[in-house]
Amino acid sequence: MSLVLIGTCITSAASYGFTYLASLAEVSERTPDERARATAGLFVYAYFGFSLPVIACGVLADRFGLLVAMEVFAVV
Repeated sequence: MSLVLIGTCITSAASYGFTYLASLAEVSERTPDERARATAGLFVYAYFGFSLPVIACGVLADRFGLLVAMEVFAVV
């Protein structure tokens, strides 16, 4: 069981890293004159995109239970 968890953690970290790297390269290529501004915007959107669903699931789990939160997350 612990090997599965370790493998999942490594895979998840790698995919987030590759996602950030690819999006950063794309933003940098499309806006060479406004690279700093575009990079800052990218990270703002990325942090909101990664954190808001987790926060929403936590609120749902507190109010309605874990199963309901997982079902809503899967549907959305």
